[in-house]
Amino acid sequence: MPLQLMAGVQDILQLNRTPIFRSGNRGDTLVLIGSIIVKDRSVNLANEDILFSWDGFNHTLAAVNTKKIGARSLFIHRKIDRATRKAAVGVFDFDKGIFKITLKNFTIGDQGDQADFGLAFGGFNQMIQVDLP
Repeated sequence: MPLQLMAGVQDILQLNRTPIFRSGNRGDTLVLIGSIIVKDRSVNLANEDILFSWDGFNHTLAAVNTKKIGARSLFIHRKIDRATRKAAVGVFDFDKGIFKITLKNFTIGDQGDQADFGLAFGGFNQMIQVDLP
């Protein structure tokens, strides 16, 4: 059954691709691509902070940096700190049930065999365990 059929019924979070993690001179880069289904279809991420968690690393994607695109349930978060060169970009498309989060130049830490990944906003609060290569 396609996950989109669960929209309005239950919250679902899953990764569809292996996470991309790189360490560099300025910090770590993490890219996550997956599916997201929300029970509360009225949620507006332009008004809700998104709490991001990755294996003990926590970051808030602030609503002030999130824009709703058109009449769809499509939200784009973009925060770039020119001084530290940290970048947090997120695309959340509730109509298609997909998301992509990119964090660049953060201190995320060493990666083991598994990581706990979570997102929380409004009534959505999901945490999943991810096997790492």
